[in-house]
Amino acid sequence: MAIPCIDRITTLLKRGDARTKRLKSNIILSILLKGLSVAVTFMLVPATIGYVDAEVYGVWLTIAAVLLWFQILDIGLAPGLKNKLTEALAVSDYGRACALVSTTYAATAAIFAPLSVALYFLVPVVDWCSLLNVSVSYGPGIVEALRMLSVMICVQMVANVIVSVLAAYQRVALSQSFLVIGNILAYILILVLSKTVPASLSLLALVLAGSPIVVTLIGSIALYCGACKAVRPGFRHVDVSMTKELLSLGSKFFVINVQAVVVYQSTNLLISHVSSPEMVTAYNIAYKYLSLTILVYTNVTLSLWTAYTDAYAKGDIPWMDNMRRKMNRLLLMCSMLCVVFAAVAQPVYSLWIGDKAVVPQAMTWCVAAYVVSYCFMTLNGTFTIGTGKVLLETIVVSVGAVAYIPLALYASKYLGQYGILAVLVAVNMIYGVIFYIQTDKLIMGTARGIWNK
Repeated sequence: MAIPCIDRITTLLKRGDARTKRLKSNIILSILLKGLSVAVTFMLVPATIGYVDAEVYGVWLTIAAVLLWFQILDIGLAPGLKNKLTEALAVSDYGRACALVSTTYAATAAIFAPLSVALYFLVPVVDWCSLLNVSVSYGPGIVEALRMLSVMICVQMVANVIVSVLAAYQRVALSQSFLVIGNILAYILILVLSKTVPASLSLLALVLAGSPIVVTLIGSIALYCGACKAVRPGFRHVDVSMTKELLSLGSKFFVINVQAVVVYQSTNLLISHVSSPEMVTAYNIAYKYLSLTILVYTNVTLSLWTAYTDAYAKGDIPWMDNMRRKMNRLLLMCSMLCVVFAAVAQPVYSLWIGDKAVVPQAMTWCVAAYVVSYCFMTLNGTFTIGTGKVLLETIVVSVGAVAYIPLALYASKYLGQYGILAVLVAVNMIYGVIFYIQTDKLIMGTARGIWNK
């Protein structure tokens, strides 16, 4: 029984051109890794809440999201590298590829090293307890954890350049293994901490944020000595003039990243501010659970970015059109599965979390709507990003970034935390419709003006 299944998978992988074969391999490996990651994450959540409690875990989720805001200050270098390096590798220009990688590492370090120092000294200035709506007794722990994270963010941003490099090599699945191994390490350490030391927000931050960073650094060293040796970074390869080339496209990605942080990463903070850290925990539990329904979809879109870049550089429009049609069908199936999962969520929460946290049914359905709307948005957003036609997207998401927080706070006056999620769904749907129209125009060859820039 197992052998015929393996034979079918092998036959499936052998079909299609080289790009399609790479894409299929990435998707299958990504799904396997994501499945393992989800399993570890599911074990990590109750273990973490057991080590601290639902409120402290909510505080951790919120401050971690706040620190992610500063990742946008790479001014689009990482996504710019992903596209430019893919183009260089497509024509086997390894000299230029090596210079692009080296310059990105140098520029990223130049940005985040001084930023980390500044954040370290500025963290105590903010009244975090009022902002997060928690007791003042949490103050010293929050400051200590944030100071620790401010240092980690510099190391993380430099280390994560390897993710863009692997994406350009169309080996996205390999980069995902860093997070999986990091989460396994974090899970083991959390179990050890829960048996040996009292609950500590600082230790929780060190373990959960530090484990993936350590794994990524070790993985980077191994890859630059092996599979990615041709683009191994070095000081002598740094070319400051290439920064302009990276930023010519990266500046647009910077605006898109700003929007992503403002709209998506601020949700934890907004929910905590208008409700409580416990509700942040409920939101994240529901999201982790419902993200199972889009496991395949998200892994395909992640692999498609550089596949679209490669296809567009070679003028292979039929391949892109065919892939988009398949993604439409996949989105429909995942959306239906999400509805089913939401309908049976409460018994699952009882088995998974027990009485450690409470997730209201309304929260589950709101998160389900958010998950589906986000996938609809990325369906064609991935296409426009992969082809580099992002001027319209840059303008649209800029408007969204400005409008989101005021609208979310206004809606929360009437609907509480659910108002925030309602606005989030509306923003995603507006984005999705605009990106759908642009992608149609690009594939049909009718894109003109802003639709083709």
